[in-house]
Amino acid sequence: MNPFATAAFALFLTAPSFADTPAIESEVFEASGTHEEIAKRGELCIAQLVKNDGLSVKDATNGAGLLGTVAQNPFDPKNDKQLIQAGNVIVASNADTVVANNRLPIQQFLTGRTIIQSVITLFAKDGRFKISHSDVQFAIQNTGYLDNNGFGPLDPKAKLYGKASSALQELSTQIAQCVKQKSDW
Repeated sequence: MNPFATAAFALFLTAPSFADTPAIESEVFEASGTHEEIAKRGELCIAQLVKNDGLSVKDATNGAGLLGTVAQNPFDPKNDKQLIQAGNVIVASNADTVVANNRLPIQQFLTGRTIIQSVITLFAKDGRFKISHSDVQFAIQNTGYLDNNGFGPLDPKAKLYGKASSALQELSTQIAQCVKQKSDW
């Protein structure tokens, strides 16, 4: 086998995979109630606070990337490249776990609106719970003259990861505050 091809193949096998982005976990929160009561309140709070809206991603390329020809005006609303469907927020729940889909917009200085997507899991035990965000991905809604491929993995070393992590932790805190409130009416 060609030494160059062997080296390229070895590099491919050892290249980092961002599909294994670490989960972003909250602290353990204390709450009154059994694990069933906490999970039920968690499901209601997630349904109230979390969104999984559809979105369209745009660009002006003809699929040839940065050096490709410009096919259209990237800022024309008629030029949606890809429509990403909305979906259910709550995916599954049982006596001590709630799993939900999440899409959260954050504003970036140069790239504009960026959408962070994650799978939220609320783990409940008697008197306490925690929230985890896994499968964290991002999409830039309009990349202008760059090719836009929609959602992709988020590199934990990227600057955006810190901003995304903060936004997801803030969402976890909002969910936790809601779960801690016990309504008696």
